Amino acid sequence: MKKLLGAAIGLLLVFTACDFSVNKDVRVPDGSRRHRGARSVNGNVRVGSDCRVQGECVSVNGSIQVGKRSTVRGLKSVNGGVSIEEEAVVSRKVDIVNGSLDMEPGSVVKRGIKSVNGPVRLDSALVQGGIVLYNGDVYLNHGSRIEGGILIKRSKNFNSDQEHPQVIEINNGSVVEGDIRTNNPDCKVNVILSNGGRVTGSLENVNLIEK
Repeated sequence: MKKLLGAAIGLLLVFTACDFSVNKDVRVPDGSRRHRGARSVNGNVRVGSDCRVQGECVSVNGSIQVGKRSTVRGLKSVNGGVSIEEEAVVSRKVDIVNGSLDMEPGSVVKRGIKSVNGPVRLDSALVQGGIVLYNGDVYLNHGSRIEGGILIKRSKNFNSDQEHPQVIEINNGSVVEGDIRTNNPDCKVNVILSNGGRVTGSLENVNLIEK
């Protein structure tokens, strides 16, 4: 984790064509149009509503919030949560370590999600490019959709005697278009389908529960 944190900070320092701060928040005002991104160490990144940000938004030890109807290039967060508000679009990937990801109705991630040690929650939202998951749960609600399936990978801290299984809950007409699988048969993963939730692909090394 120390190596990951150091690499993230190094990444922030390399990029100069962006708003960069240490120990304070970076805010992008409502309606902004900009080529550069926003980066912060020990601070939050806040993108207002109706913005167009062509650079990445990155935070180390802080959260990221993308406001309603805004578009950003990509999101990276270490030790902080990410929220993507209504009808906001991330045109590339979301990478998050040690934090939750929440997507509100109409929001879209176009190039997939990688999440380490945190839950991913979708509410009437769309993820294209699938999800790669380490040590976390996924909750789909109100017609959410994942295109490209879900891959649960083994983390360095994996314990085959883990008490609580990982959960993939697909609820209220939500759908995973693709497979749900894990590359380690010792992982305990429950896939829960309820109220019309479904998976179009195959299930591999996971436990299916239908309600």
